[in-house]
Amino acid sequence: MIISHKLKLIYIKLYKVAGSSFEVALSKYCGENDIVTSIDKDGDALRDSLGYFPSSRLSKLAGHLAAPRIKLLVSPDIWNNYLKVASVRNPYDQHISGYFFRERKLKDNFCYDPARYSFSWYVKHNYLVDFDYDSGFMNNMRRLHDGGKIAADFLIRFEHLDEDIKKLEKKINCLGLLQTFQDCGVKKGIRPEEASLYEMYSKHPREKLIIDSMYYENINKYEFIGKYWLTYKAELESAIGNNVWTLGEKLKYVYSLRFLKYVWWLINKCMRVLFIPQKARIILKAQYLRFFLR
Repeated sequence: MIISHKLKLIYIKLYKVAGSSFEVALSKYCGENDIVTSIDKDGDALRDSLGYFPSSRLSKLAGHLAAPRIKLLVSPDIWNNYLKVASVRNPYDQHISGYFFRERKLKDNFCYDPARYSFSWYVKHNYLVDFDYDSGFMNNMRRLHDGGKIAADFLIRFEHLDEDIKKLEKKINCLGLLQTFQDCGVKKGIRPEEASLYEMYSKHPREKLIIDSMYYENINKYEFIGKYWLTYKAELESAIGNNVWTLGEKLKYVYSLRFLKYVWWLINKCMRVLFIPQKARIILKAQYLRFFLR
């Protein structure tokens, strides 16, 4: 997150949208009194090496604060008059990126089991328990919106990074911002080159159906979904086709997942009412997922 008084800009940082690279690039143009948060060890080291913003001046605030929380941190005058910027991404593509990012974290922690952890497991998990790993798309939706409306005044679309950053460069008068962004490249190389959008969903049509269901359920709750998701859905279906199952098979699969989601919600509710310890709830959730996400 960045709150720049020099640029009169607030950057709402979401997950898996090239936010770290953009944050490094934007920090080059920030002033001494601006609020710039930490990224991670590698991101902060890169920013230090480039001389953009010293680590000694980084804020202790969380880097991924939601828009409503940022709104509480600043004065109404700043919130209403500063340009609020956020980066967004095609939800289908973000699930792929989130999966490989999570996979690397599991490997780094020596708890990766390829027999159990798959793209299918990742998508089902996000849907069934609404856990939304760090990189979950619905998690981004909650952070981007304030009262159901998009909090940002300017959106940088991941699919049109160069075009949108160039527009922002002119809007805030930061010459060279696009070139600076292109030179950063934080967290690159995690996702394999062959894991393209069309390749992944051609192999995983069920997972596309789950994502469709997830956003249909929330389409009236978040403005972004209605504006952008349907366009991405149409583009993906035109490329990979949408005739894998009959309508009856699709409905049967989707409603069986919704039933499992309701069962988990009911179990979780009962555990909280009965004051079951958190450790026991975690163990029960793991067993539930192990059984239903096979």
